[in-house]
Amino acid sequence: MERHIEKFSGGALTSAHKVSGAQTTENLAFNAVVLSREDFPALSSLFADRQGVEAEAVVRHYRLVRRIGHQAFELMTAWGADRQGIVVAELRRALCQENGRFHPVGDWHIYDKQLHSPVDVPTRRAGEVSVGPLISSEETQDKASVEKQNPTHRSGYEAALYLPGPVRSTMLSVVPQAEVYCGQLVQFQGSGQIRQRIDLLRVGGEKATVVIAERSVASFSDAKQSLALTPWKVTQITYALGTKKDEINR
Repeated sequence: MERHIEKFSGGALTSAHKVSGAQTTENLAFNAVVLSREDFPALSSLFADRQGVEAEAVVRHYRLVRRIGHQAFELMTAWGADRQGIVVAELRRALCQENGRFHPVGDWHIYDKQLHSPVDVPTRRAGEVSVGPLISSEETQDKASVEKQNPTHRSGYEAALYLPGPVRSTMLSVVPQAEVYCGQLVQFQGSGQIRQRIDLLRVGGEKATVVIAERSVASFSDAKQSLALTPWKVTQITYALGTKKDEINR
């Protein structure tokens, strides 16, 4: 089932989820390495039989260290969404500490793999959404409170800040309480264009929603400013999951 719309209109929200505008990308520095599942052999096999993956992200949780007993680990989340459902993999890599600094030891390993299967055909909304009012970082929810609730949600929270307010409102109304909240904003430049894309996943309870937002402009001297004001082409895919969550044996 597919449904096209021209405008996102936000649903009913709790006070904790009231949102207004979006942060601008005009002065944002894109200097991190964009990771993909092809960079990790274990992920390539995990997604090998997925058909028509529409959105995906591999997000390394920088500055997050988790201890299990005496061993420290750094964490990474990888996910992909298609009509069959959503695959989420959690990876970790051992760390050793020398002179007060952590250093990786060995390779990344998958320690948890989940398949969120829909009980019905996912629904789709698509449309072009204007940027709307812009807000400063001081006007957004305190990042410290987000990290206190669940540090692995930081990437989802930060990517969502650049979505127009109505899109964020809709996403948060579909999944008010998240178990998985992961995403990224990336920028590509080449062939005479600058393009930005947001891939965002939010899973909680018996629902999941995936947001894909893209926009582009021709490369020229003021392209970054122009791009920051360009409307987003947004697709939101919503999954009814039921109560079962399957572990993947692979």
